[in-house]
Amino acid sequence: MQNYKNDIFKITDCNFKIKALEAYRYQYEQNKIYRQYSQQLHRNPDNVHHLTDIPFLPIDFFKHSDVYSTCNEPQHYFLSSGTTGRQRSKHLMFDLNFYHHICKYCFEQRFSPLSESIILALLPGYTENPHSSLISMVKYFVESTGSKHSQFISPADNDVEMKIRHASEENKPIYLFSVTHALLSLCKKKIDLNTIHIIETGGMKGMGKEITKEELFEKLQQDLHAYNIHSEYGMTELLSQAYAVRSYWYTPPPWMKVLIRELNDPFHVSTHGKGAFNIIDLANIETCCFIETQDMGMVNPDGLFYVSGRTDHSDVRGCNLLYLT
Repeated sequence: MQNYKNDIFKITDCNFKIKALEAYRYQYEQNKIYRQYSQQLHRNPDNVHHLTDIPFLPIDFFKHSDVYSTCNEPQHYFLSSGTTGRQRSKHLMFDLNFYHHICKYCFEQRFSPLSESIILALLPGYTENPHSSLISMVKYFVESTGSKHSQFISPADNDVEMKIRHASEENKPIYLFSVTHALLSLCKKKIDLNTIHIIETGGMKGMGKEITKEELFEKLQQDLHAYNIHSEYGMTELLSQAYAVRSYWYTPPPWMKVLIRELNDPFHVSTHGKGAFNIIDLANIETCCFIETQDMGMVNPDGLFYVSGRTDHSDVRGCNLLYLT
């Protein structure tokens, strides 16, 4: 298992299919729930030869079952933010260090080394959840910078502008992770964030009417003079993150691919096109690498993807609530 975790950083387009099929065979043998689901679809290692042959476990299984592919004891678990009264997804964590290394790689491949950065976190509503994967990631980022200016802040703080100004004196790129409703609160302060990299993680979290990503970006530019605006795509059930850098198109890490399933025929899966997302995240080797999500959008032939919304009747999730038009 440790060799697998080390080798994940060596995955490329050339060997992705081989690694994915190896992961399928492993999880078919080790994951009872996934094996039973696979058998219900009459799929097994003997007849799964392509990425589009692989069965994708519906994401709701994480709400009702412990999904795992190892005999080790979990160190921790993450819970989705969800909405009041709804069952929350639970993702068992068997190696928090591995999760944090995955997060670090995903971030540094798109931005700058954490040791040369400053991280600010504006995440009200998430900090109260000790089982938030987003908080675990950002807290690790804050600690990894080694900067006294890296910290969690609140839109209610009267000295937010001063904290940002002091952080700017260190002459390092500053990345502000924030959810949508907190950014809109910040807009009321009319702070100049011209030099700040904003990384929105989505989510009005019931704090107001949803707005499109384009509307959000336009408001941030007008009210905060922010032009370095990026987006992070992640979820409780996945260890990996994808980032959209000054764009609406997300780039996944080499060990993650988004496939497209047809809404009217969920077992018809393609490597690109429009539809609902099936995600392969090979970092999920200790749980399940093959997830049928409730997100919708488009994947281009190069593997970049665009989020357009969620399938009908799916839960509104905390980390990805921005619907694009």
